[in-house]
Amino acid sequence: MHTPHLFEMEFSNESSLEIDSVVSNIEKRIKNKVDKQKYELFCRNKYKKPLYDIYALFNPFNEATKAFYPFIPFLKSHLKKNDVILDLSNRTGWSTSLLAGLFPDQTIISLWEGDTDVLGYNGFSYWFAEPNSNIKVKFTSLREKLPFEDKSIKLVFGFDVLHRQLKSNLLDELMRIAAEDALVLFPHVHLANAEPDPFFQRGGDLVHGKDYDLFFKSLGSLNKKAFVFSEPDLYRLSHNSEPKIKANPDTTDYNGLIAITHNNLDLENELTPFNYFDFFNLNDGYLLQNPLFETTPFGLIKLRTSSLEADIKTLLSHHPVYWEKIKNTIGYKLSEMELIILYWTNKNRSCLYIQKQLKIDNEAFKSLILKLQNLDILQILPIKEKHIRLNHYLAHQEFIEPELNFNLQTLWNRAVINYPANIYAYDKADNTFYTFEEFNEIIKCVTNTLYQKNLKKGDKIILHGDIHFESMALFWACMNLGLVFIPMESSLPSSTFNDLVEEYNPELIFLFKEASLSEKWFHKTINFDLEAQDHSKNKTLFSEWLLESIDDIAYPQINEDDLGVILHTSGSTGTPKGVVLKQGQLFQSAKNVVKTYQIDEKDKYLAIGNLDSMSGLRNSLLVTAESGSSCIIPSLEEKSNIAAFLNCIHETETSLLLASPSFLNQLLSRNDLKNRLSKVRLVLTTGSSLSSKLKELFFEKTGKNIINYYGLTETTGFCIAESINDNAFNGNYLGIPRDCIAQVVDEDKKEVKMGDTGELRLYGYCISGGYANIEKPIKNQHDQWFYSGDLVTMNSEGGIEFIGRKAEFIKNSNSEIVYFSEIEKNIQEIVFINDYLLLPFFENEAEKIALFISVNNMVPVGENIIEIIKNELQNKLGKNKIPSLIKILDIIPRTINGKPIKKELENYL
Repeated sequence: MHTPHLFEMEFSNESSLEIDSVVSNIEKRIKNKVDKQKYELFCRNKYKKPLYDIYALFNPFNEATKAFYPFIPFLKSHLKKNDVILDLSNRTGWSTSLLAGLFPDQTIISLWEGDTDVLGYNGFSYWFAEPNSNIKVKFTSLREKLPFEDKSIKLVFGFDVLHRQLKSNLLDELMRIAAEDALVLFPHVHLANAEPDPFFQRGGDLVHGKDYDLFFKSLGSLNKKAFVFSEPDLYRLSHNSEPKIKANPDTTDYNGLIAITHNNLDLENELTPFNYFDFFNLNDGYLLQNPLFETTPFGLIKLRTSSLEADIKTLLSHHPVYWEKIKNTIGYKLSEMELIILYWTNKNRSCLYIQKQLKIDNEAFKSLILKLQNLDILQILPIKEKHIRLNHYLAHQEFIEPELNFNLQTLWNRAVINYPANIYAYDKADNTFYTFEEFNEIIKCVTNTLYQKNLKKGDKIILHGDIHFESMALFWACMNLGLVFIPMESSLPSSTFNDLVEEYNPELIFLFKEASLSEKWFHKTINFDLEAQDHSKNKTLFSEWLLESIDDIAYPQINEDDLGVILHTSGSTGTPKGVVLKQGQLFQSAKNVVKTYQIDEKDKYLAIGNLDSMSGLRNSLLVTAESGSSCIIPSLEEKSNIAAFLNCIHETETSLLLASPSFLNQLLSRNDLKNRLSKVRLVLTTGSSLSSKLKELFFEKTGKNIINYYGLTETTGFCIAESINDNAFNGNYLGIPRDCIAQVVDEDKKEVKMGDTGELRLYGYCISGGYANIEKPIKNQHDQWFYSGDLVTMNSEGGIEFIGRKAEFIKNSNSEIVYFSEIEKNIQEIVFINDYLLLPFFENEAEKIALFISVNNMVPVGENIIEIIKNELQNKLGKNKIPSLIKILDIIPRTINGKPIKKELENYL
């Protein structure tokens, strides 16, 4: 007989006679079924249509699995290196994952019947079949002769098997292959000892424990004996150091565990609770959160709700022993440390990683873990990272990336493989486009040039300009080589731009248009070959700078903590703050956006913003790569003319439109708006200046909801968002937290009650570690939360509503933060201003600033005072930060104590 061996797996179920044509056809059929790339893509997209196997998510925690735990201490001392453990029925992957982690020095043979059920050939190939692993995957039928030598197996683990195989020769086969001193375990055997109350249907043949006991006594002639244990007794022993338990065939419980050993083993006295720390180091472990639980927005533990709520309640009614254990956990209030542990646990991070985030010592960390484990909220196990990810996938239908993939080099390479023929970028200015595969050739050319110019990982590149093919390719080339990409808006004041260049000391500067730079940077400046450029001077053009590609470039290994981008936001001192964002954070932010809005390869995103903004960079470059969607770059005319802009949307069949509330408000004037937006699937806006009136009017005119999301640059631009199904017309509503912990706190950093107003603070992977050039780090070892400066409320579902600003700043129509203090600093330097006051106001769906001034006798004669102020502020801060209203008053109204009387000025707004 020929048994196919393919993809590190053995297919005994596909065995045939040694006939070449038959063998060839069978192997060809198996090869056609197994495709790791397609399977991974399937797993990535599974969240869109989740399909849960309730026992797959429950197995790691229920009493049936944990009834095995008291045997672990004995097995750890009994099994020798290279002994073989047979997992008879690895349906969901959990039993083999557990055995492989607990017994890393032994060989685990995982059996399953074929290409069926939760995993199938593709699943086993992806999650388990690897060279040099202690796991071997075999497909076979338990009703046929098992493909093992006599007396070759030291431990048989037959979970949920015995009562389903009473009419087969399985037991005879196990007695044949089991070694003399082997332990054969059948966890979770359905017994006829007591009917469940209330009754529920159970599978297999129900046999009383005494009948099993009587039958197994016949094994004495084989030098074997059997024990029929109560499953609940063993479960209780798994977490309580209570008196030794005895086998009890006459138990009143209706599930048992049957163990077969050699005659000389006193198994009952070998059973003790399993303590992870008796056998493994803290750093060997991963934490597994109980998927039956979820955390409320206010840190309370409750049963998992949504579509699984009814299934979970039914499940627990079938497991009364387990239900009694966890009842007291419901309603438990998690501490800040415990919330953070669960956050990282759900991201499948190792104990070592989580401990580093908490910045606590081993003993303190162990204490926290053991407390949560005693509550059955989580457990610590020596499971491999890949298998923890599998369990998370089955429990939540969410595919978590391995840590090695949390970088943008991986993201782009995967996009080219998955979506080679999809259009990646389309420039409306000249109607040119590139597929992912074609654009990859451009990126390779730029990457090769940077490599040949001897740029090294960590070197800085400055881009001064707008979005176009060349700047997009430059970004990906930088990510390939681990260079730091620093895009800057083209409207930055010359002095500010030069200051930042000096601060960063870049290896190269790429210019879209003229910029006043010191001569010392001339040899490091590359000018894009665009019509907007003045080529009259002797400049290095991008086309001249590019070198011919060379083969076999050894790209550096990129990891998640490598700095990827520095983006600028306003600083309270007036100098832009350079927010540092790691490759992993950018990667995760893109995944969060794609998942929240279910963006796929059919979508088309219209890039209104440039690469110097968080949303502009992430949505045009990263979201498209993660989802296989297209980025459409409108022409300058289309950006500046509403009619042309709407025609662009219609012609390109744009499906994702992201714009500021003030811009969306301008669109309402168009009678053809509904027709022009007919192909738009999602209208998104970011910030907090969205009014209820605009949402209502926009829906009336287009039939489409405006969906809001929130995220400062320091949060990688996306941390709270409405869902695609939200239809609330409350403009201040921001949505629910996305991949972060969000809390509303008072001045003492204590959580406020539900519905009360407080400052929004956030914790999560995507929060920046600090600023590149100025001010204090965002996080330090004493405080791990990011304080947003926004006042909000939170409802019982975690929905967050914007109330106002804690500090004096606004978000302008470009979603830039403008601090009053940076304007004040420059106003104070204008000699003819005697007194001033800044006030925020809201107009045409945008937050704006009004400047009221009184002047002294140093006013220039015959000059336009307001124009002087505007020009001064534009030169120092840029045109986007000039107050929208400047009003000259004889005197600024103030109280006797000098406090401004703001109400007297409201009539001017």
